[in-house]
Amino acid sequence: MTPQIHTLERLRNSFSKAKIAYDERCVRDGYYMLEAAVPGQRWEIEVDLEGNIEFEVFRSSGEIFDEKALADAMAKFTDS
Repeated sequence: MTPQIHTLERLRNSFSKAKIAYDERCVRDGYYMLEAAVPGQRWEIEVDLEGNIEFEVFRSSGEIFDEKALADAMAKFTDS
């Protein structure tokens, strides 16, 4: 088992034990990402080929927006 797979298995087991739902994806060469959402936060955990972890936390202000705000936010990132 490679160091990356070993670390991913350990993280999957930890998330399952904690009952934290997560998604897994590959977003760049040599890295796998686990994405988890907990109340008020979203986590990105990337694991490289050597099994090293990069962890980033995105925190919510708790403010709720409407559909117009969604359209405005999407317009900022839409190629026109």
